[in-house]
Amino acid sequence: MQLSGQVAFITGAGRGIGEATALTFAREGADIVLAARTDSELQRVAARVRELGRRALPCVMNLADEQSIAHAVELAVAEFGHIDSLVNNAGVIDFSPISSAPIEMWDRIMNVNLRGVMILTNAVLSTMRRQAKGTIIMVSAIGAFGGGGIAPIYRASKAALNNVAEAYAQETLGGGIRVNTICIAETDTQLCRSSYPSSTDTTKWMKPEDVADVILFLASDQSRTMTGATLIACGTTKLSRWG
Repeated sequence: MQLSGQVAFITGAGRGIGEATALTFAREGADIVLAARTDSELQRVAARVRELGRRALPCVMNLADEQSIAHAVELAVAEFGHIDSLVNNAGVIDFSPISSAPIEMWDRIMNVNLRGVMILTNAVLSTMRRQAKGTIIMVSAIGAFGGGGIAPIYRASKAALNNVAEAYAQETLGGGIRVNTICIAETDTQLCRSSYPSSTDTTKWMKPEDVADVILFLASDQSRTMTGATLIACGTTKLSRWG
């Protein structure tokens, strides 16, 4: 088992990529801190993790709420004593044109996709620094590489996230902590399906499990020499990361 004895803190863990990652990590021996906004979804995934013989701690958490983040990290450390992997997977998206999007939409996306991620990462980093080890994985998007196109505010938040990840990698270099990013294309999740027209061809979209396997690689010892890296995972839906 690649993650035997480890503890993983996964956001957006109630469904989609977060759920798939939680189950993938559990199969590899990790206990899981499940963080998301909806308790019923967390309880369902927690039951599946426990069926795999691992411990699960559901934490209702909102990345837009600093106190909620601090409470979840406190619960995790109190329950398990350490956090070995942080998967920053949760996020929100909107397709409004940047010239007409209300400022409240900009604030919401940046608060969740960037500010909340930074607050959570800083909180978990304090634990990882005491351990002198840990892995942090940022789930970004290939849209981060292009400034135009659809969902411009979302793209901007992910472009910023990529830069923030590199800064964390630089600041933790040599301290036993690794920080890497995966930029993904369309994946067959509830969020993605609800964001696109019903006529969209989803047959070539990646599955959440496809993304979870790459996240596992970044959390495992197989990527032990990697930090500050950005991996592109686009399946067969894109030939260009600017798509």
